[in-house]
Amino acid sequence: MAEGRPSQEPSERPVVGVLCSARITPDDPRYAVGVLVGRRLAESGFSVMTGGYGGSMEAVSRGAAEAGGEVIGLPVRRWRNLEPNRWITRRIWVDSFVGRLPVLASCVALVALDGGIGTLAEVAVTWADRQTDPTVTPPLILVGQAWRAILDAVENHLVIGPRDLALARWIAGPEEVAPAVFDALGASTPDGEPRG
Repeated sequence: MAEGRPSQEPSERPVVGVLCSARITPDDPRYAVGVLVGRRLAESGFSVMTGGYGGSMEAVSRGAAEAGGEVIGLPVRRWRNLEPNRWITRRIWVDSFVGRLPVLASCVALVALDGGIGTLAEVAVTWADRQTDPTVTPPLILVGQAWRAILDAVENHLVIGPRDLALARWIAGPEEVAPAVFDALGASTPDGEPRG
């Protein structure tokens, strides 16, 4: 299972990508947020995809794996100094950070937790792609107060309108992630059944 040999088989469950930090340590409260997000997504019937390394990526992977979910990692071949986390059940190797973007775009939704420059870059590219082609780019859900501050700064300092802002949905905390994904998918469960 989680600690066994990673599978190369495609997922049968809808995949939610989680964009987050590699630097958050287990003693940081944000690590527990990642575990909870991974657990709730797996319990809701989703496979979970992260970059596959440590920090919050490990936390999300751990939460999903401990809940019996599939965990997909996107390790980068050239990053030989980094080891994928032990909770990954399937690896999709990519050649670069940018090489992750098309794989992430295949997810049914992308969820962003607290992160650094890499997380911000993934959010910005996804958001820009949704602005240009929202029919093929997954819904983007931003979680937590840091993203609220960033959205406020974007609204106040960039050339952007209400339609653009609406392309990235903000939610306050981890308990809202699975319901927000369901809402973005048309309020149905991953197997297509109506929720509730």
